[in-house]
Amino acid sequence: MIEDTDNPKKGSLHIQNKRRLWEYIVSVSVILAILGGIAEFSGWNLRNFFDDTSPDDTFTVTVFVHGKKGKDDRILKNQGQVMLGTRTNEMQSTINEKGEATFKEISMGFKGKSWPMRIEHPQPYRATKPDSIYLLEPNAAIYLEIALEGTHQIFGKVMDFKTEQWLDSVRVSIQNFDTYTDPFGWFELNIPEDKQRKFQRVSFYKKGYAIVELDSIPVHTQQEIQVSLRKK
Repeated sequence: MIEDTDNPKKGSLHIQNKRRLWEYIVSVSVILAILGGIAEFSGWNLRNFFDDTSPDDTFTVTVFVHGKKGKDDRILKNQGQVMLGTRTNEMQSTINEKGEATFKEISMGFKGKSWPMRIEHPQPYRATKPDSIYLLEPNAAIYLEIALEGTHQIFGKVMDFKTEQWLDSVRVSIQNFDTYTDPFGWFELNIPEDKQRKFQRVSFYKKGYAIVELDSIPVHTQQEIQVSLRKK
């Protein structure tokens, strides 16, 4: 059989098939290039932070974790971890007895780049500036200010011990700051920032009733407080 190479329809079809093949190859190449660019830009995998390169190709960063009173206010010692990176790709370093977390053998490829940091702790400690990013430089000292959330307020209800009826006008106080219960026995007391503590001593007083004082209330757990007062 002799192939009809002079047939214009078959020649046109052959050219179209070639064109489609090249268009497919170009499209796949473009998609792969885009994905590669996204991976490089976003730190696709933070395992590159701690690769197997020689010590001369890596550097160390130390994070000093402190409270609102200043850089020497190391409120977390041997507690929690510092998380470096994005939520989906993070590296962690345990906070030591000095309140420091050290990231070792970071690839030099991350020198001069900025990354977010946060605290991982069983209690609600948070960075005071959660949207900040931190520049990574060889032997850099980074200061991460944190605070315990949920220490700004206490709330709950007060009732009569015998009748179990809610009591109004009960004075609820922490140090010199107070509030009073409403007709349903409910109270909310806001605590000034300079008086906020992890644990507080709370007093409950109403005329005709014995004073109740609760010591070491864990304010940071934000649990409703329920108290019963006995008549004198």
